[in-house]
Amino acid sequence: MSDGSGSKVYFWPYDIFGYLLPGIIVWAPLMQFHGSIRSIIENRYQPDSLPDNVMLVVMCYVTGHLIAAVSSMLLERGLLRLTFGYPLVQFLGEYSKGPFLRRVLMKFTRAHQWKRVAWMKDKWWSKYPFAIAKSVLDFLRRRLDWLPGFVHPLDKQFVDSLNTHFREQFDIDCPDWTINRRSHDMFWTLQAYIMETMPQAYRSSMHFVELYGFSRNACMGFLIAAFFPWCPEWQISLCCGVEFPNGVWTPACLIAAAIMYLNFTKLIRRHNDLLLRAFVASKGRPPRYAVSSVTSE
Repeated sequence: MSDGSGSKVYFWPYDIFGYLLPGIIVWAPLMQFHGSIRSIIENRYQPDSLPDNVMLVVMCYVTGHLIAAVSSMLLERGLLRLTFGYPLVQFLGEYSKGPFLRRVLMKFTRAHQWKRVAWMKDKWWSKYPFAIAKSVLDFLRRRLDWLPGFVHPLDKQFVDSLNTHFREQFDIDCPDWTINRRSHDMFWTLQAYIMETMPQAYRSSMHFVELYGFSRNACMGFLIAAFFPWCPEWQISLCCGVEFPNGVWTPACLIAAAIMYLNFTKLIRRHNDLLLRAFVASKGRPPRYAVSSVTSE
C-alpha cells in the first residue's frame, strides 16, 4: 500500500495496533492461566529461540486477523450501524434520519412538541411542569453524544458547502447522502481524493484508523476473554499462591470491552470528521500533482 507520499509501505502500524495487540489480548491470559496451554508453553517454548518467538508472533497476528473479521461484522457493521448509523451518515443527515434507535431517541427528546403534549404549555396548572420537562428534554437532546456511537449532524451551511464541492469535483450530485450505499461511495471517494491531494491530512486520518481499529478489535478480544472462566482447566493463581476469583474476571473484561468500544466510536467519529473537513478545506486548491506539473514547466 502507499503512505500517501507515493512510496510503498509493506508493514504499517495497523499491523501492530489492529492485529498483533488484539491477538495478544486473547492469547496472553490463556498462556498464563489455562492448564494445558501453560504446560505446553513451559515445556516447549524457548524465550531465546528465534523460531519459537516468530511462531508466537505469527500466532497472535493471525488470531488478530480473525478477531478483526469478527469485530468488523459484529461491532462495526452490526452494533454501530444498526443502532445509530455510521458517523458519516449521521454527520450529513438530520436527527429524524438513521436507524430505528436514533429516530426513537430524537422523538423522545422532542416529546414536548407532540400535539398531545404541546397544548399543556398554555394551561395554568401545567405550564410550569411543562417548562421543566422541556428543559430536561432539551438538555438530554444536547447530551445524546454521550452515548457511544451517537453523532450530532453538522451545520447545514457546512453540509451545503461540502455537497457543492463534491458536485464540482466529481460531477456527482445526491440530495441524500444518508443512504448507506451512497455514503459508502462518498467515504471511499473522499479518502482516495485526500490521499492523492492532501498527503499530510491523509496520514493524520490513518493515525485515527490505527487507533480506532485497535480499540474495536481490543473490544472484541476482551469480549472473547470474558468467557475464559468457562474453559476447562482455567485457574487464576496470583504470585502469592492466592486464587483469583473467577467472578471478578468476566465483569472486568466486560468493563474493559465497554471502554474500548466507547473509544472506538469516538475515534471513528473523529476520523470521519477529519476527512470531511479536509475535503472542504481543499476547496479552491489545485491538486498536488497539478502544482508539481506547473512547477516543472
